[in-house]
Amino acid sequence: MINQLKNIINETQKFYVLSVSLSATKDTYYVLEVLYKDKAITILNKFNLSELNQTSIKQLKKGYPIILHIDGDSVISKDVTNNVGYRNNLIFKSNPEEFYFYEYHQDNKVFASLTRKEIVDDILNKLNEADKYVVHVTLGPFVLINLLLVLKNENTLVSNDYSIQIEDSYIQSYEKSGETNLDYIIGDESISERETTLIASVIEYLYPSQNIKTDSDYLNFNKEQQKYKKYFKVYGTAVLITILVALFVSHFILKSNVVELAEKESLISISNQTLKQINDLKEERGLKEKILLSSSIIDKNYSAKYLSDLGKSVPLAISLDFIKLKKPLKKIKPNEKVIYSLNTIEVSGYTTSDSIFNSWIKSLKEIVWIKQIEILKYNEDSKSNNSFLISLEI
Repeated sequence: MINQLKNIINETQKFYVLSVSLSATKDTYYVLEVLYKDKAITILNKFNLSELNQTSIKQLKKGYPIILHIDGDSVISKDVTNNVGYRNNLIFKSNPEEFYFYEYHQDNKVFASLTRKEIVDDILNKLNEADKYVVHVTLGPFVLINLLLVLKNENTLVSNDYSIQIEDSYIQSYEKSGETNLDYIIGDESISERETTLIASVIEYLYPSQNIKTDSDYLNFNKEQQKYKKYFKVYGTAVLITILVALFVSHFILKSNVVELAEKESLISISNQTLKQINDLKEERGLKEKILLSSSIIDKNYSAKYLSDLGKSVPLAISLDFIKLKKPLKKIKPNEKVIYSLNTIEVSGYTTSDSIFNSWIKSLKEIVWIKQIEILKYNEDSKSNNSFLISLEI
């Protein structure tokens, strides 16, 4: 079970990379299952999807973040001089607000790929409906420039429909091309031209380049959903382990009591006193079972609600380290029902802005289940980072 928890914590190191090639005749969908570990990328699996519908999307495992690459007929790839309003030169008389852009900036030139927003949004909506979330999107062939991090001496980078000529890590030219059957060796992996843009997209996600500019605000919801799923899964597994340990201890104690009763029964005959002891043990076991059933420890709906509301309230300038749910046990009287309650939550993290932190505290006061907020710690760790610890009374 501990190993399972470790695997869940490291699950963000596994990705699906989905390639969508748009065509006037038939769109194609190709998937890589990728593991990133010890600064090495390993392809665990590769397969095609016949279509992008709810049935085919079920082939993707739950909880994996998705990196999406789109190319083909509906993606325009051009280069322009980096002047004011250069995007208008890419789309002529169209409205730039109707497109998503992916740009590689090289000196005074911009190598750009773009496609209409409704194309990308339609793909994202289909995946979201199946509870799958895209955390990064790349468009067109210029994402190949990321391969130079691992292919430093290559002069030609190819995808399934483009060829790019490189000299001294600079793009010299590019052109549409057919299949070349050219493979690249990256570490222990052999990468085909169909997979180059996908591996380049993973590298870009793991090691973002300052020369690449892309629209990404529309992915904020997906990134937050993926983050919540990871936190909820880790927390749920930790709670399950706690319950199993508690049950094991209870079983061990119960077993010890049974052995003790057996030893007594070997010395004395069955009597009313012995029967009373057995009945007392049964009553104690039933009481423990009722305690577990009435305890909020095994009711994760409340915990999930708290985590969800807290997660939705966090602005981009604040990063959370941990959310700790305290479970105090009040002193009880004889024959009084034992009830556990989740009445205190501690939240720790970092913020880059005092004003945003204050605004966040005000927004937390509007959450109905939070009765009181106490700032336990607020330290300036650096000029740009302040650490904090707050307590929420439920």
